[in-house]
Amino acid sequence: MIQNRDLIKAVFDNDVMKYNDWFFKADWEKAEIIELEDNNWIRVKNIIWNNGTWRNGYWENGIWKDGVWENGIWKNGAWENGLWKHGWWEKGTWISGTWKNGTWEDGTWKYGIWYNGTWEKGAWKDGNWYDGVWKNGQWYDGIWKNGTWKNGTWKRGRIYDSKTKEYRESTVPPNECKWSLSYGKK
Repeated sequence: MIQNRDLIKAVFDNDVMKYNDWFFKADWEKAEIIELEDNNWIRVKNIIWNNGTWRNGYWENGIWKDGVWENGIWKNGAWENGLWKHGWWEKGTWISGTWKNGTWEDGTWKYGIWYNGTWEKGAWKDGNWYDGVWKNGQWYDGIWKNGTWKNGTWKRGRIYDSKTKEYRESTVPPNECKWSLSYGKK
């Protein structure tokens, strides 16, 4: 395990990670690099990520302030802002940002834009859901445009009405709203 910033700088080579043909540029404050693996993965722990592009790896505990996540596994931490392109989210708190695709295993979503992917479970506080599969969890508020609602608790939200092209308040999930694009999808 590498904990000293000078040693980390040697691995990151002045904030540009070079391992095999894998590169990312990052502005970070601290990190514990647990290991560099042969399949071009890096495992980091307790990192503060200010900005940059994360190509692939395993993230365990930390704060993501901004940047682009291309792929990898997120074990735990706080996501403050940025673009999530693809990957596996195990647990943590999503404060704001844009989710393009991937699997959300568990955690708390406070606000953001969800374009596609699979939501396994967790708490959705607010935000915009455009498409994807909702398997289970608690939906407290937000905007739902399209997708598949399988199970979970729906408190309230605005669901897209495909006939009027407007969002309507609803206290029942999308698959129970006859006017929803998601009606009947389970």
